[in-house]
Amino acid sequence: MAEEKSFRLKFITITLIVEIAILIFIAFGFYRYLEKSKQQIADEYQKIYLQEEKARVRNVVMFFVKRLEKDYKSMIPSTLSRLERYANEIDRIFVPLKHNATTKQLFNLIINFVGYSNEHCAILNKNFTVIKSSIKGIKDGDNLKSVEKILKVKPVFSGVLSIHNTPYISYIKFDSNFNVYILAAKPLEEVESKLKEKYKKEINNFRYRVDGTGYVFVIKVIFDKDNKPIFYKGIVLPNKPDFVGKYVDINKRRDVKGNLFAKKMVEIALSTGRGYVSYYYRILGTNQISFKTSFIYYFKPWHWIIGSGFYPEIFADRLRKKEKNLSKILISNVIDLSTELFLFEILLFIVAYLLVEKIIERLKEYRRKLAKKEKFQAHLIDSIPNPLIVIDKDGNIITKNGAFSNFFCKEDTNSLTEYLKKLYKKGQQSIYEEKEINVCSKPKYLGIHCSIFKDDNEEGLIAIIFDLTHKKHTQDKLLQLSIKDGLTNLFNRRHFNKIFYDEVDKSLENEKPFSLIIFDIDHFKNINDTYGHDVGDIVLKELAQLISDNVRTSDMVFRIGGEEFAVLLLGTDAKTAYAIAEKLRKIVENHDFEKVGKVTISLGVAGLKDNDSPEELFKKADKALYEAKNSGRNKTVLSD
Repeated sequence: MAEEKSFRLKFITITLIVEIAILIFIAFGFYRYLEKSKQQIADEYQKIYLQEEKARVRNVVMFFVKRLEKDYKSMIPSTLSRLERYANEIDRIFVPLKHNATTKQLFNLIINFVGYSNEHCAILNKNFTVIKSSIKGIKDGDNLKSVEKILKVKPVFSGVLSIHNTPYISYIKFDSNFNVYILAAKPLEEVESKLKEKYKKEINNFRYRVDGTGYVFVIKVIFDKDNKPIFYKGIVLPNKPDFVGKYVDINKRRDVKGNLFAKKMVEIALSTGRGYVSYYYRILGTNQISFKTSFIYYFKPWHWIIGSGFYPEIFADRLRKKEKNLSKILISNVIDLSTELFLFEILLFIVAYLLVEKIIERLKEYRRKLAKKEKFQAHLIDSIPNPLIVIDKDGNIITKNGAFSNFFCKEDTNSLTEYLKKLYKKGQQSIYEEKEINVCSKPKYLGIHCSIFKDDNEEGLIAIIFDLTHKKHTQDKLLQLSIKDGLTNLFNRRHFNKIFYDEVDKSLENEKPFSLIIFDIDHFKNINDTYGHDVGDIVLKELAQLISDNVRTSDMVFRIGGEEFAVLLLGTDAKTAYAIAEKLRKIVENHDFEKVGKVTISLGVAGLKDNDSPEELFKKADKALYEAKNSGRNKTVLSD
């Protein structure tokens, strides 16, 4: 009862205080608005407008600046990333030629590789003399002393490097297979020029405001030999396109009232990097002279001043016309609102007292329901069939159900609570993890769903545990059965169809080479007829193992028919694929098979070309296999 009386008293007291505060605020506001003059209202509107317009032009300028700064910062890293991938691609293509490539074949490969890439490279010998180059400004026979100094310190270089007094974004690595350096590079000026042209075009085409009068301008500060600013050059000037590219003396450029506004603009840019500058200028499309305010930002790497401005005078007449109506509306609304709120406060005070009794009665009912709910929750937790445990934030057990005690042994509890404590520290409201845990000294695959709880007195973690052991084992077995051939343990035809279509699409999208080899055993029917199908199965298994042991780790081998097999060669052109196929053919030819002795295979090779569908690529390889078998077998045929 004492608690209920205290609540009643607090409720009424707070209600009275709030009502009195609202009434005082209304009275003060009413008095304040009556005392305002028309000029003060106009000044307020003018101030708001100036603030909004200043913010608008600043936001417009910073929109381009933030994007430009982000692109400029990522310009060198993104270019280096592309160059690194390009150099590594060249290095990877060298691998198949490691043992039998001549110097001439190596250089021809580089020339062909450059033919389908947007990047450029050079090959240097160990004396740092250029053997072959497709990089602008670096010729065959050049000796790169600057590269020599760097690579003597570390074998791989990534960054900006001065070559022939020209900065290049460069990535260099050493290829130990051929004892050469691979240099992938682009002139820094070329990369910067592309970024400049992109932003010139975007800024020049950009317009804002409903009437399209808002625009952004860009000028470049020009310095003399003593590093003093003397000129600016027009870069983007939508209102004065004739001045683009021209040099203007900042000590002579004045506004219509004779102020050296260009000099002031440059001084603000160089001293603070950004700011507002005001001057008198002709309004675009009219002969009217008006005061103008511009926000400018100095982009130091290119010495660009990026800016945009507005004319306050355009809106001055509109503000003055609205002044009288605004004053009347404001005063009328304040009076009406004050009257309505006063009546409402009286009514609210009466209703508040009546509500207190209603709220207290509901609190009593809530307590009764809460006690009943707690009993129900205890019964509910114990009736859950899955193991359930509740721990506090320190990992101490608050409660657990009967299913938990039946499932786990005593020695499992400490390790499990430590694991749940780590999950709690992650701070995620809801977590689900699947984990293999020893339960009663036996490995079990469990699904653990955790939720964090918090109340006034305690916080911790609720965990419900699911035994997924049988389901996991079943899924693993089904997965293997669905993708593997039961005899050879190679991937089967169904898995081939999925992987083959996916990799063709990826190679076309990323413009990467891709090749397919199809082969089968020559006269396999004779083997079955002579030795029986059991021996034929042994030959198939032995051949599958032989091919798997001699392909690259990136290649994938499939059994797609009775004695028919396929090899997918990712990132490999047709010529390299042909060399690999010939290598496999010779390995099989020289191998002595159990029971039958010598066995040969015929192979068809096809490389992916632009716009080839998976079906077309497969048909080309299959046709090449057909030609190999018809022309005498134990052959490799490369599709046209």
